[in-house]
Amino acid sequence: MIPEENKSSIRIEWSDRARQDLEEIYENLEQHSIDAADRTVQRLIGVIEDLVADDTLGIAVPNPRHENLFSFGERPYRMYYRKLEYSLEIVHIEESTKRGTLANKPLR
Repeated sequence: MIPEENKSSIRIEWSDRARQDLEEIYENLEQHSIDAADRTVQRLIGVIEDLVADDTLGIAVPNPRHENLFSFGERPYRMYYRKLEYSLEIVHIEESTKRGTLANKPLR
């Protein structure tokens, strides 16, 4: 658990894969509505900020390649992230409608 006085100094870091995931989510939604794409990306960023504010959210995910890996769902998305000492690293954002195909790709 992160001490309260250090929560405001927590950095959010993005893996290349998570950046690509967010771009794909935006591009897929943008085809139907730019407003919906903007709202969804802002909602996902808001969820990440919530994770920084309350590090008890999310559940631990056993993964031999990643220590301290957690996931948190915001339908229809699930975010995988790592809790580091002074940062929160977003590792992957999975869209539940694609769960079968994405779940088979290893987290790097």
